Amino acid sequence: MRFQLKNVLTVLTVLVLLPYCFKYAGAEDPAGHHEGDGFSLNGSYSGKMQEEVLNDGNSHHSDERKENALISFDLSPLGDKDFGIGGISLMDPLKRSIDLKGQPDSIVKGPVIEEYRWKGLDIRRYNPFLLKYTGREDLPSDFNSIKAGISEIRLNDGGEHTSRNIGIGSRREDILRSYGPPNRVFWNEVQGNLYFIYALDNREIDFSLKEGKISGIHVLFNDKNVSDSFYGILPERKKLISDKDFYIAGYKPGDRFNSQNSGNWEKKIANPKEEIWYYAGYAVRMSAKGQDISSLLLTDDRMVTSRGITLGDDISTVEAIYGTPHRMEMDISGSSPKTTYIYFSSGKNRILMFGFLNNKVDGVISALNPKN
Repeated sequence: MRFQLKNVLTVLTVLVLLPYCFKYAGAEDPAGHHEGDGFSLNGSYSGKMQEEVLNDGNSHHSDERKENALISFDLSPLGDKDFGIGGISLMDPLKRSIDLKGQPDSIVKGPVIEEYRWKGLDIRRYNPFLLKYTGREDLPSDFNSIKAGISEIRLNDGGEHTSRNIGIGSRREDILRSYGPPNRVFWNEVQGNLYFIYALDNREIDFSLKEGKISGIHVLFNDKNVSDSFYGILPERKKLISDKDFYIAGYKPGDRFNSQNSGNWEKKIANPKEEIWYYAGYAVRMSAKGQDISSLLLTDDRMVTSRGITLGDDISTVEAIYGTPHRMEMDISGSSPKTTYIYFSSGKNRILMFGFLNNKVDGVISALNPKN
């Protein structure tokens, strides 16, 4: 979705964008729209594009966010204590789990893995017999990945928490304020689940989210070592952000759109030159002929940015996750001031914009820089 955002804010130069509805500046509109056509940061559209087909008429409206107090920040780097739940950590002896939880409700022992189950909590370890074979040169290297003690912890119910007091039912924004930006973000569009992955060396802790709340926590060893992320716990202030930060739902501005990889669309808007396809939580604006993506925007909290931010998040959370914006603009013409944070890619060919109303994210757009 490329957008031309108009009315309140205008893109003036490569480095100057006026907030809070944006438009492509210039005597000639690159999309061929008339004066007044545009996208606002909150995803609304005012223009002469024609709305076409809706799938089965079902549109999603997120429930209003409850006014719960934000938790305090704890953005310290990951450490050994972070790879555990309820006082039970990776490589702990099984005895510690039994001391803390009592005898398990059930035990499943296989030739490789033993599983111990309590209500809402599953713990796995390798069969201790296999430890005799680690480090042997005459055996496959897979044997060297076998660890003593607990090798995997899953939480899907109950009152246990991580060392940073995150548990089942915690909000997505709580994770960001406690752990910083994830190393990886995945989503399952069919099930409507998001997954935040945090890793250190060969260990990771994964959070499954459903409708903005944690539905499961998984702690495990991962030999793929996903901790080499494209950003650290906190980016350097004023540092131009990675191009990977401009991805939304697996696309970035400048890509060729592939509808086969995008699931079922909810709505389409089109004119002879441009199309906007709406999906679960996001929209894609593209050229009608070549389907080259000019911009992407979040439409509700079913989708997040590559660092986990979505509509409704607090301005302080965005600052902690993305750092100081490269440019900030404010519109005070209305009764409620509107603020826009603008971040640039390293080549300044892409922009990432967050609009705020009453200090909450009211719109997110990733776009090609129209002046580059």
